[in-house]
Amino acid sequence: MSARTQLRTTLAQINVHRPQYDEILSVFDRLYPAEAGLDGEETRAKLAKILEKVKVEVERAESLYPPMSSVHEGHSILKEEQEELWDEIKKSPKKRDFTKIEEEAVQVAAMAVRFLLDLVPM
Repeated sequence: MSARTQLRTTLAQINVHRPQYDEILSVFDRLYPAEAGLDGEETRAKLAKILEKVKVEVERAESLYPPMSSVHEGHSILKEEQEELWDEIKKSPKKRDFTKIEEEAVQVAAMAVRFLLDLVPM
């Protein structure tokens, strides 16, 4: 029996109600993605969604801003985006907005891709 199945069984036995049950499993899945069965098809589907969001953000940034002109400028842009993500992460758990965290993480990833596209010969 997997750890996730054991957790679900225990939660059912102690009569945990739906919102708390879902939240506990969600936290478990984020901490132990392989246990949640996210190491196969689900992970590939999730990765495809994430990469599509990053692609859209790269295209949006390219339409709004010129290419990065130096690795120093690229570093500054990446640092700024990372700091915005950190600002969201360090909020107290009750004030965290995972939609905003996702948005900021996608922007960090998009700027890393843009750094590679604009500045690193491949």
